[in-house]
Amino acid sequence: MGLSDAALAIKLALIFIIVGFLLHIIGFGAPYWSSGIFGSSGLWQSCNKITDSCSSINTDVDFGIGDWFTATKTFECFGLIGSIACLVLIGIFICVGRCSGSKCIAVFNVIVLLGTGACILIAIIIYASEAGGLAWAFGLATTGGVCFALAGIFMIVSMCQIAGFPRIVVCGEILVVNNINHKPSLIPLENMGLTDVAFTIKLAFYFTLFGFVLHTIGFGAPYWYSGINTHAGLWQYCSRSTGVCVTVDISVMDRTQVDKFLAVRVLECFGLTGSVACLISICLLIFGGMCLENRFITMCNMFLFLATGTVIVIATIMFATMISDLDWAFGLATVGGVCFSLAGICQVVYLCQYE
Repeated sequence: MGLSDAALAIKLALIFIIVGFLLHIIGFGAPYWSSGIFGSSGLWQSCNKITDSCSSINTDVDFGIGDWFTATKTFECFGLIGSIACLVLIGIFICVGRCSGSKCIAVFNVIVLLGTGACILIAIIIYASEAGGLAWAFGLATTGGVCFALAGIFMIVSMCQIAGFPRIVVCGEILVVNNINHKPSLIPLENMGLTDVAFTIKLAFYFTLFGFVLHTIGFGAPYWYSGINTHAGLWQYCSRSTGVCVTVDISVMDRTQVDKFLAVRVLECFGLTGSVACLISICLLIFGGMCLENRFITMCNMFLFLATGTVIVIATIMFATMISDLDWAFGLATVGGVCFSLAGICQVVYLCQYE
């Protein structure tokens, strides 16, 4: 099999991988992640517009550079390695003899693609939460991460053609029983929708939607903690008297608290990435034709939901051990994590019906 013989979803995945690789590698090395009046800086160099010179960034000396910057560079390095692996794997999947069209290679490709996109986007979120004056290289890296995530989704779509659950299928149509008059009817697999799926899948969808909205609001709101004159979230610290919000300065925090706080942030970023993936995957499961018939896709969904819920709940537990005066955004994030876990449990129940 060659590129001309590949499915449309595979071709789109290849295009997104190539575009994502080019955009990310340019953004990775360019010293234009942030820009100001006197200069610009990237992950590795800072440049002075007055002297027209660039120098390496020293995280031990440069003001405002700390653990968050090291975390950003680490995730970006993982993203760069993953992007190279993605190019190699998609090439093997399409062009290399017996590996061409291999389910094993496809699964591994999906994992690497989504992992690469997640690493890049987590790095982006960390950097954006701490730095100001974002510039074009930051935008390129962000777009590159999104491209890898989209490529992973298209790979999942291509795998949906693999047979899965034993169902009554007649000429490409699935036999279902009408809930009102109990008469069997045939529905084309590609026309399957929310009204045609099992009750547990519907519950999973509603839990996912509810959890995504709650967690996204909680993630960004500066109301995880509330004091007499202040309130704060994961990213901003606000004064009630002045009504001004500023970026949380971890340099004034106790060292033991800093490590916990950074861990909470990282886990919440993973949770946010997972929540987006959950929303996309449940939609693919319901509306993606053969995807609902695919046991592998459903199992991957189940693990994704349970992992996302677990990560979010762990983050909220860690935050609760740090601060006692918790506020409503903390509650929203916690409930969001529980919703994702419940959605995963619903899919476990769905899988058990076919054992």
